[in-house]
Amino acid sequence: GIVLLTLVINGSTVDAVYRRLNPYPPSQHRIQHLSKQLRKLERICQVKGLRKMQQHWFFKDIDFHGIYQCVPNYANVTFDEFTGMPSLTGIRPVEATLKALEKV
Repeated sequence: GIVLLTLVINGSTVDAVYRRLNPYPPSQHRIQHLSKQLRKLERICQVKGLRKMQQHWFFKDIDFHGIYQCVPNYANVTFDEFTGMPSLTGIRPVEATLKALEKV
């Protein structure tokens, strides 16, 4: 009884208390390092992935401009000021991209 009640109360309130106390604010060094690594990842993906696919004969008929709009661009990442977690912006939903590609 008491153990279950303690687990329920602690489990449901610890997240709110942790967010309010903010014991570990995001490190600017960590954010800068992560931004640098994500830009590096984007360059590698562009060169070794998508651009290489564009040159392959099998993918000659694909509209890569439309595909680029629904693929995450890791060079354009914003960070949440509270948690320091990255979030991607400017990505079209897959459904919207598919509808745009159907019109072409």
